Amino acid sequence: MKSKIFYLIISFIYILASCKNQKNDSFEKQIYEIDKIPVSQSFYVIEIDSMKNIIDTLLLRKLKYDDEKNLIYENNTHLKLNIETENYYNKRNEVFYSKIKKNNDMFSQFWIDVENELIASATYIVYGEESIDSVFMDYYYTFDEKKLISLLIDSGDDFNSIELYNQFEKPILNFTMYKNDTIEKAEFFYDKQNKLEKKIHRNFSTKEETIYEYDNDIIIIWGAKPKV
Repeated sequence: MKSKIFYLIISFIYILASCKNQKNDSFEKQIYEIDKIPVSQSFYVIEIDSMKNIIDTLLLRKLKYDDEKNLIYENNTHLKLNIETENYYNKRNEVFYSKIKKNNDMFSQFWIDVENELIASATYIVYGEESIDSVFMDYYYTFDEKKLISLLIDSGDDFNSIELYNQFEKPILNFTMYKNDTIEKAEFFYDKQNKLEKKIHRNFSTKEETIYEYDNDIIIIWGAKPKV
């Protein structure tokens, strides 16, 4: 009897390990396949002042698209800070893996867990000089007639993020909150073809506002103090 129980326990552990390995293999395979694809587009991001005079060149962006012209990869290299960010996107235009390097050393990693084609949770790890900090996030969705209308991300420690979507399931508003107080807000604006043309980000703790204007071959970023 004991040998049967022992056998069942070992079998169960083996099944869990196999599932985990299959999940990791699939995850790594997606990254591998994207890495093989050549860069589709490369350009610089500039910063301008309120008079739209060029202040600085901020970063170099490298993008990859699939055969259906969906963004699947982006690499942002911050020229002065020597920080490199890589984002990998799935078919829903969601980041399924991201990593940040600072001075060529790993600074952070982010990845998601998907259930029924939706993000169920995510893990964010920051690598310090003497410690490693981890944040685990749970995702909660709201649908109306099978269309996504809102998303709540619970990061624990009284941190939450709420995102609202338009009829095409694209984000139009995002709030980041701490203890029910909004600390950051982002608004998204689209053209008639539902293509993102502007994003306005506000940081309420610093009272700063950053505007991102999108074009086919360039992103313009400029900052200003919001009206109080």
